[in-house]
Amino acid sequence: ATRERIRELFGVFGDRKIIVASDKLEEKKGIPHKIMAFHKFLQKNPEWAKECVFLQLVEAAEESEDGLAETTEANKRLLEQVYQMVGEVNSAFGSIGHMPLHFLYKDVSRCDLTALMVKAHVFMDTPLRDTLSRSAHEFVWCQEETETGVLILSEFSGSAQSLRAAAVCVNPWDTNGFADAIQEALEMDEPDRLELHRYGQRHVFDHSLRRWASSFLDELLTAESECEDERLQIPPPMDHDSAVNAMRKASQRILMFGFSGTLLQRQDKIHVKIRPKISPTLRANLQVLASDTHTHVIILSGLERKILQQAIGKIPCWIIAEGGMCYREPDGTWVSNMEQLDK
Repeated sequence: ATRERIRELFGVFGDRKIIVASDKLEEKKGIPHKIMAFHKFLQKNPEWAKECVFLQLVEAAEESEDGLAETTEANKRLLEQVYQMVGEVNSAFGSIGHMPLHFLYKDVSRCDLTALMVKAHVFMDTPLRDTLSRSAHEFVWCQEETETGVLILSEFSGSAQSLRAAAVCVNPWDTNGFADAIQEALEMDEPDRLELHRYGQRHVFDHSLRRWASSFLDELLTAESECEDERLQIPPPMDHDSAVNAMRKASQRILMFGFSGTLLQRQDKIHVKIRPKISPTLRANLQVLASDTHTHVIILSGLERKILQQAIGKIPCWIIAEGGMCYREPDGTWVSNMEQLDK
């Protein structure tokens, strides 16, 4: 069916050069900018008015539950603007039996769209801003090397990162430059068209959805494996004698302890709010360390200050509570960071 439609296109357009663009009815797609550029191109090169035809295809709005097409006010205004611009181009450069610009606001079958992409001499994908463009890749995929066309691509499209070397890139806001790009694409020599086409098809064939999905899954599994290895890696044991000697020689010492998992056993963390108690031996050791004027003891926790105050008591140490939102100084004074932020 597609090959039959390709043959039919010869009968409809004859030897005229075919320019195609396929978009949704959205402002970011830059439909008026394409038409302005085509208008400017014909103003500069009026002889091309009978030698080419521009087909701007726009998908119809989706139907709502009641079967009526949903078109926002912004899209209605955009559609009215496009209709007016199309009329201006055709009234200025059209003739009996030929209109250089065809605008279709309707759903086009996949068969017809594929046939147009195969036979298009120029395909314009020039959004004002967009992510990766499917239509640009489809055009490169559909083209045949025996009669290849040229892709005009917006530098603001996500596809410009990968297909820049396979296309004529334009700034859709630069109407004059855009018009010159249309002329360049239509008049490009065959060797140059083939060079762009071969690069584009090689990239599209190599970077398929299957390859992207496979690469993404491989990287995901690799990242998971690396995270698991890091999590399971046991830190080397500290040399006891070296640590003790360093502590004895130091003139000032800072000791930082995590409350849950260090001062309390890990299995007690679940019950810490019920019975936040540290052993008498550990309490006595902390009291001795914190009482030394050359030693600063800091205890860190994400628990509430009341729980930590109850567990640690009057040991003259620093307590960082609630994940750093408040802290207690060795003299027992509590300070809230939230209060300081409010000031």
